[in-house]
Amino acid sequence: MTYRTVEVWNKQRNFWHGRGAGMTLMPGHLAEEQRKILREVALAYRRVMRAPQEPAVTRAEISRRDQKRESEALAAAAAEYRRLNPSASDDPREVSGEVNQMIAAAINADPRWFWHGPDA
Repeated sequence: MTYRTVEVWNKQRNFWHGRGAGMTLMPGHLAEEQRKILREVALAYRRVMRAPQEPAVTRAEISRRDQKRESEALAAAAAEYRRLNPSASDDPREVSGEVNQMIAAAINADPRWFWHGPDA
């Protein structure tokens, strides 16, 4: 198996595979199918983050609420990623890394759309 064959296989298996730490994922360089997955994953995260918040008074309550919401948003994004990409890894850490890269890419590509755009 040549390097090129392995590279193509990895892209077919999981198109986020092989991205090293410090590499920025750019939506413009992705295939249409990959951009659709990135968009849906980012929207799943954003929907949870933009949901109405439960009231909190103390700093500790606010911190716990925000941590809980962040965890729920990442879980929703990971579930969406697994739904759209059946070949996604079974390793939760690998999926988490891929999902975080996608969310960061969506934010970096257009922060205004990500945080203030319409909920699609």
